[in-house]
Amino acid sequence: MWQAVRDKHPHTATLRLALTSDPVHETVWARGAAGEQRVATILAKHLDSGIVVLHDRRIPGTRANIDHVATRASSRSADRCPEKPGS
Repeated sequence: MWQAVRDKHPHTATLRLALTSDPVHETVWARGAAGEQRVATILAKHLDSGIVVLHDRRIPGTRANIDHVATRASSRSADRCPEKPGS
């Protein structure tokens, strides 16, 4: 999207982009955050009390994260829950 604006309006692109609505990355982040919250709510409702759920855990040495980690003494599972269709 940004490149298309820069191509079409090379002299005023920066101003146009600054005056538009939320940047695409903020919109996508907000949608993902809402989806993560829905998953967290579902996990809290359906998992038994012996399971601990950690949310939004950083992966050391990277910019990536794990959205939800459910663990108990005998097993572990991790789930990455992207909200983007086709991911």
